Amino acid sequence: MESSSKTLNIYSELKKHKDNKLETAANTFEVGHAVRILNIESEKEDTLEEVRSLTQLVIKNHIILKDKTKVYINDLMYIKAEDHYIRVFISNGKNHLVRGRLSDLDEQLPPNFIRTHRSYITNRNFVKQISKTILLLLDGSTIPISRKFKDLLP
Repeated sequence: MESSSKTLNIYSELKKHKDNKLETAANTFEVGHAVRILNIESEKEDTLEEVRSLTQLVIKNHIILKDKTKVYINDLMYIKAEDHYIRVFISNGKNHLVRGRLSDLDEQLPPNFIRTHRSYITNRNFVKQISKTILLLLDGSTIPISRKFKDLLP
């Protein structure tokens, strides 16, 4: 009788130990799963924020220059920096000269605008031909391509 009691005690101890291990494994799995869920939620929020910012760029169909001129993005061919001024060239042949920095406008423009030179930002929609050193636009204008920005072109 004593031997069967010892066997039963040993069996119950092993079962408790096994149950503890299973519970520990389950808790570890739950914590790991929770961490993965939090990481996914964080990535989801980051992605949504990025989509919102890109949507704002796409929805905005114009820019306002410092002289309060409204220029529609679809009509904007290219922008040229001239000392402390920027000259904005529009598809109807007009241009506007305003005081400002090229980098300020660069932040407001959608992705189809590319920097081709430290003094130029060009709308890809108006590019007719690309060579090693210049862009030829639909109206015949030529835009220089610097070595620094050459790699950004397709």
